[in-house]
Amino acid sequence: MKIEDVIGLAENHFQEKEALFRKSLLKIAENEKKAGKNNNYSMLLNVLSKYPEEKKYEASSGLKMFDHNKKKDNSSIPKSKLYDVLYPSGIDSDNLVLSTEIENKIDSLINEYTNKEKFEDRGIIIENRLLLCGPPGCGKTTIAYHIAKKMNLPIVYVRLDSLISSMLGQTSSNLRTIFEELNNKDAIIFLDEFDSIAKKRDDSNELGELKRVVNSLLQNIDQMPTNNFLIAASNHEKLLDSAVWRRFNSILYLDKPDTKLREIYIRNLLLQYKFHMDNSSIEKASHYCENFSFSEIREVCMKTMKKSVLNNSSDISLKEFSESIIEVVLMYNFSKEKIDYEKITKLRENGLTLTSISELLKIPRSTLADKLKGGK
Repeated sequence: MKIEDVIGLAENHFQEKEALFRKSLLKIAENEKKAGKNNNYSMLLNVLSKYPEEKKYEASSGLKMFDHNKKKDNSSIPKSKLYDVLYPSGIDSDNLVLSTEIENKIDSLINEYTNKEKFEDRGIIIENRLLLCGPPGCGKTTIAYHIAKKMNLPIVYVRLDSLISSMLGQTSSNLRTIFEELNNKDAIIFLDEFDSIAKKRDDSNELGELKRVVNSLLQNIDQMPTNNFLIAASNHEKLLDSAVWRRFNSILYLDKPDTKLREIYIRNLLLQYKFHMDNSSIEKASHYCENFSFSEIREVCMKTMKKSVLNNSSDISLKEFSESIIEVVLMYNFSKEKIDYEKITKLRENGLTLTSISELLKIPRSTLADKLKGGK
């Protein structure tokens, strides 16, 4: 093998010139054959056959329509600055805790998509557009990754920092590029913080550029092939354009977990990291975390477990868990002048004892009780 061939191969790889890269590799294979190294020749050809050349989608002068009947392309998803790709083997969704209703709906979507050929044979359109709504930290992103793992599909996470551009028309162009590159790829397209590109077009505070972006988004969703599965997530669903809602055939609202789900989530986290907490304490801890999101509960659990590690212990007490709750809620602002007593009141309503709160804050119990009653 000549050094010139190796250099040419490397340059084509780093410049992402796939066609030239393949040509260089084929040239090396031919040279190996001429040198009588038939085994090397066969191995190189085998590599080329395993990774077929990607098809390129070039825009026409007018609006280029997707061909829904086009044979699907199972080659790898091209690299792009507009999105990140995560494959099923790298996805961990074991900590997902869902209500029975939400879990049943997700299972139904997964089952329908994985059997889409049966529906297509009968001319029935499958559900492949899911909108996830609800407050932050309640599992929208985790559900998207969970669906990708269950469907055994790569998830394409669209990067908003690269998608949205201040240049006129560039955001719409970026959207189009994403959908074109993923046309007929078996993949999940995940649009997080969806409201940033799908706001109401009748908002007088928004410029005309946003309206063009929403129009472009609607067109791309309408032309999306069935082997793509679109998931969009928004913490501010009331900001979404009415036409956007109609593009989704499944909409799930993910609220903050109830007592039962909080208890399961805490128990699962402790079990995952091999910590122990008695059942009675876990039940009380769940009540203490009322109105917490999953991400807030996780923060409390992780903080408590880290303290136990430093104390060389695998047992967690309710007192230790309560201390972490107070630290997270008050964000370490324990100064008497800065304490948010409204938050303390909510913790008391959730069941935290006045004694445990006063001990952590180093405020006399009687003084704290007076503060919570509105005293000076």
